[in-house]
Amino acid sequence: MNIISDEQLSVQCDNLPIIELNENAELVCTVIIDNSAEPSSEPSFTLELTGDGAQFSETVSLFVQTVEQVTWQGLSSNTFSTGEEKQIQILVTNTGNVPFNHKLNIISDKDWDVILDGNDIIDLNVGESANVRFKITAYEPGFSSISLEFDT
Repeated sequence: MNIISDEQLSVQCDNLPIIELNENAELVCTVIIDNSAEPSSEPSFTLELTGDGAQFSETVSLFVQTVEQVTWQGLSSNTFSTGEEKQIQILVTNTGNVPFNHKLNIISDKDWDVILDGNDIIDLNVGESANVRFKITAYEPGFSSISLEFDT
């Protein structure tokens, strides 16, 4: 058995038993797509089986899906005093495989004002990070939820 694959793929297959005429056998292969594979590309690999004058070749291609994804971390503060404005920041990282460019919307329940301190467009290349800053004023004591959503 011979495996020929594109550079973006790592292919390993179990050993194939001897197959007689009109017999079937299961072949299990592990295929790993490298992070460098371009979104929407279709890397492929070919299995070549030969023996006793017989030949068989099968090509398999895999579609690399585009993934638009960000992660949030590092909330700088989560304690507020009623009536006082406080600035917080969150680190946003593009963990997908395509550029991320969306408008950020902030929604707060209760009587809390949340104002974005800066541009409301999050524009990040793959692997890039940026700090997002908010100015928050709590007008009532208690807990409040703040939701961050993106427009597409």
